[in-house]
Amino acid sequence: MLNIKNFRFITCSSLEYKTDENLTNINISQLTAKISTDIKSYLNPQSEQLRDIIHYSFSASGKMIRPQMILLTAATINYHLSLGNLSNEKLIKSEMIHTASLMHDDLIDCSDVRRGMLSCHKNFGPENAILGGDYILLCASQMLAKIGNCEVVSVISELINDLIKGEIMQLTSCENINGKLSHYYKKTYRKTASLIANCCKAVILLTNSNCPSESAVDAAFEFGRNIGMTFQLVDDILDVTASAEQLGKPSCGADMKLGLATGPVLFASEKFPEIYDIISRKLSKEGDLEKVLDYINRSNGVEQTRAVARAYHDNALNILKSITDSPCRKMLENLSEEIFNRTK
Repeated sequence: MLNIKNFRFITCSSLEYKTDENLTNINISQLTAKISTDIKSYLNPQSEQLRDIIHYSFSASGKMIRPQMILLTAATINYHLSLGNLSNEKLIKSEMIHTASLMHDDLIDCSDVRRGMLSCHKNFGPENAILGGDYILLCASQMLAKIGNCEVVSVISELINDLIKGEIMQLTSCENINGKLSHYYKKTYRKTASLIANCCKAVILLTNSNCPSESAVDAAFEFGRNIGMTFQLVDDILDVTASAEQLGKPSCGADMKLGLATGPVLFASEKFPEIYDIISRKLSKEGDLEKVLDYINRSNGVEQTRAVARAYHDNALNILKSITDSPCRKMLENLSEEIFNRTK
């Protein structure tokens, strides 16, 4: 765990920014808007079918929160960093790895919709979805190798390892509620938070490759870990509170219909252990969904999950507060608040 008291106070005052916050936002917006286009340029296989799969997978890109998070973390922590020195090529790997994992996850989870569009496996078939995801990971690995930083290669390899372990954990369960919660938090880290944490760590190693301070690397990793946990916990809340139209993907118990017990269900099970029987049969009986949602409501399962998300969110903000105030830090704080308060 990061010891904030020992963190070296730093500033991004020498960034090529004016203090006008709107101008700073425009710079960030311009960089992140180009990421989706750059990804398609890098992922341009000769096979027309494979190219169609790749371009389709990125055609409904989200808000690019991960690249924004990584970019702003680097800008906040590395006081000497000019955004011109941080190429999009160094930022897009996180979105490539994330998208590839979603292509595989949607197939494993039998999820038919992603970001308001048919999932890749529904549109092109399961075999093509697997190969498309593999190709994206291959290209990300090739880009990573060209950087020539062995420590960064190790960090990115670790996050891919976590993604695989997290997916396997999702297919297993534990015997008691304490074990289930521990299993849930560990799975959440591996499937979601590890990607953000390790990419934030990697970008500090890249932007300060001569001699990155241990405190800066630790701060980046811990911030990413905490905000990544926040993101997924809020996502699990939205699974039982938001509509499919809001999320652009199946909701209203989509995880429960797969037999998955997330935060709201796990907390509800402390008062209503019979909820596990309903989840284990994947809400297959009439009235199962309504019954589970009632249990969650009566046990404050959503509120308890939000409290945990708030704790991770506050940890992330406390790490930022240990860094000298700057326009970059303010933007990162605002993005963190947006992640915690999002409704889709």
